[in-house]
Amino acid sequence: MTVRGAHGSLCMLRAAAKQIRPPDTPDAARTPADAAPNAARELIDHLKAENDYLRDQLDQRSRELAAERERFDVLHREALGRIPALGAGQDAPVAARAPQHGAQAIEPMGTPAAGTPSA
Repeated sequence: MTVRGAHGSLCMLRAAAKQIRPPDTPDAARTPADAAPNAARELIDHLKAENDYLRDQLDQRSRELAAERERFDVLHREALGRIPALGAGQDAPVAARAPQHGAQAIEPMGTPAAGTPSA
């Protein structure tokens, strides 16, 4: 019996529980001595098979995630390689340093402000 999933395990447990009865039951209703260990062995084998299956699924998913991460790293590295590097000490253009939202511009020392007469 190779049933996969939680419901399969539950059914196997119920079947094993029905075969193994408490010791206070009458002799006529008791399970034969060789049937209980056989049912327990089937349950153990089923649970081991299910455990192996789930481990295989986990390994497969881990390999898929590792491959996806590798693809992301390659794409990220290639994209960063296309961005030109900034040299040390490069200044941004004056227009890029202009204030925003109507704030008054601060001129460097030695240059007249806009609208003031120069001497």
